[in-house]
Amino acid sequence: MRMYSNRKLLSTVLKRNQSLSRSVGVLLGNTYKGVLNVANSFAFPFDEDPKDPKVWFLDHDYLESMYTMFKKVNAKEKIVGWYHTGPKLRKNDILINELMRKYNPNSVLIVIDVGESKESRGDADGLPTDAYIMVEEVHDDGTPTSKTFEHIPSEIGAEEAEEVGVEHLLRDIKVGSYGTLAQRITRQLTGLRGLFEKLRDIDLYLEQVNKGELPINHAIVYELQDILNLLPDVNFQEFIKAFEVKTNDQLAVVYISSVIRTIIGLHNLVLIVIDVGESKESRGDADGLPTDAYIMVEEVHDDGTPTSKTFEHIPSEIGAEEAEEVGVEHLLRDIKVGSYGTLAQRITRQLTGLRGLFEKLRDIDLYLEQVNKGELPINHAIVYELQDILNLLPDVNFQEFIKAFEVKTNDQLAVVYISSVIRTIIGLHNLVSNKLQNKKLEEAKNDEKKKENKESEKKDENEKKDEKPEAKPSSK
Repeated sequence: MRMYSNRKLLSTVLKRNQSLSRSVGVLLGNTYKGVLNVANSFAFPFDEDPKDPKVWFLDHDYLESMYTMFKKVNAKEKIVGWYHTGPKLRKNDILINELMRKYNPNSVLIVIDVGESKESRGDADGLPTDAYIMVEEVHDDGTPTSKTFEHIPSEIGAEEAEEVGVEHLLRDIKVGSYGTLAQRITRQLTGLRGLFEKLRDIDLYLEQVNKGELPINHAIVYELQDILNLLPDVNFQEFIKAFEVKTNDQLAVVYISSVIRTIIGLHNLVLIVIDVGESKESRGDADGLPTDAYIMVEEVHDDGTPTSKTFEHIPSEIGAEEAEEVGVEHLLRDIKVGSYGTLAQRITRQLTGLRGLFEKLRDIDLYLEQVNKGELPINHAIVYELQDILNLLPDVNFQEFIKAFEVKTNDQLAVVYISSVIRTIIGLHNLVSNKLQNKKLEEAKNDEKKKENKESEKKDENEKKDEKPEAKPSSK
């Protein structure tokens, strides 16, 4: 069964937060190639007595009128089941499902866990839904069959149009570190958390069976036995050795990469010391504002000629609406990239400012060149502004300024070099510590084996002494 993303299900969360009772609604969708696709839903009035599960109310008229209106919008969507905010199955779910089978004989039930934290749901990264279908259970003792729910696999996906929109949105967010490795680690963490949740459910089930709260189910026991038989023997020496070798290889890779990074940092430090005073040529691209705003004004000439109309530059900025800022903020919050922090933002802003400054200086140079050639008339206001800018610039040929700049640059690269050395030492320390720890464990195991062998040999000697026949007194 596949469920497409549906924002109307958020109403169940809101109603759950406002009331202690659960929310109940209808699932709309269709079946294609044996797969049930749930694409829409709506809630209906529902109430129940928390003390007596047999007492509950469902508004049939509201359900049928809403379904009629939804059918006018999309005739392909049929009633395929119902949902409720459990978070677990209830005793009266069988009775409600019998009523929903009036609209669909193969009605499915989806239990939605609307917990707001990991503590309430157990695993916030897993699927918050569980899908069930009603089946008849045959008892081994010959008693009449009873109806119960059977869990069926399900997944949550998105329609093609939504996937294309999200793909284009993520394409605009240029985060280099959000690549294949980060996705693999995220998927592994999600899988481990899901595995932990399933193991906890198994533990709870076995505990309830042991206490007699639930009847034993041989099919479940056989499945658990198969799972336990497939688990590796963690005390097997070959498995322990292979695990240690794999860990040592990984730590060796970390150590070698840290050494390489240290050498590169030292190389850059030497290069900057040798090439002091040289600067790289600017690329010439403007990463500042890609727009310029102008307003038309009348220019009065000093020689008494008639006024002419021209454009005057006015300040402008590019921003976003509040809704767009909130959407981007939530999207960046979901992308958990550690390197996308304050330092990266500061460096990006500084680079953007430098490139924008270069673009403005190029415009000033072009303007002065055209004035010098006589292509543009001289504008004294602009010349005065340029004179003020030049007066505020520092003297780059001043020896004290050059020395301070070199010292500052060397200090920054020295910090990078020292941090790389520290990281290398830590990696080497972890590698050596792991080898020492493994060696101690092997020595402890060998000592235990020697001790056991000595005890068994001593025990065998005592048994042999006890087995010797005692000397009987001889009679004359």
